[in-house]
Amino acid sequence: MENKKEDINLIAKLMPALTMTKQGANLESISLEGAKIALTFTGGESWTVKTKKPLHGLKLIKKIVKALQGQVEIY
Repeated sequence: MENKKEDINLIAKLMPALTMTKQGANLESISLEGAKIALTFTGGESWTVKTKKPLHGLKLIKKIVKALQGQVEIY
């Protein structure tokens, strides 16, 4: 539970920087559900990134950035 709270705070701090990038300009929200990361964009488009296990901290940030760059499989 402590990791999830830290991840939420981390994402909240990261969102302004992500939305300033070309890839994340339309990013509206990020949600975490176990080993899934859901990225929702303005206009309703949604991407889901599946991971082998729940990620936290720097590994979570790296996966989000890679998803925005198109370097991971999106569902």
